[in-house]
Amino acid sequence: MTEDINGVLNAGDVPGLYKIEDAEEIMTCGRKRCQQNGIPVTKMNMNAQYIISVRQNIHVIFAMSPMGETF
Repeated sequence: MTEDINGVLNAGDVPGLYKIEDAEEIMTCGRKRCQQNGIPVTKMNMNAQYIISVRQNIHVIFAMSPMGETF
């Protein structure tokens, strides 16, 4: 679990997080950002713009429950 949180904090993405059905919505978001920023609309650029959007808007809350009396 902490590896996934580390991935979100460092890269803004977790491999295998999205389903194939989500790809169209992700590409639509990326396409809009590419057009707004004057960047060529390629699959790589659309994905990169989506990740930039995620990084700018992500909020992470990491809470752990103590286990046992020693904590």
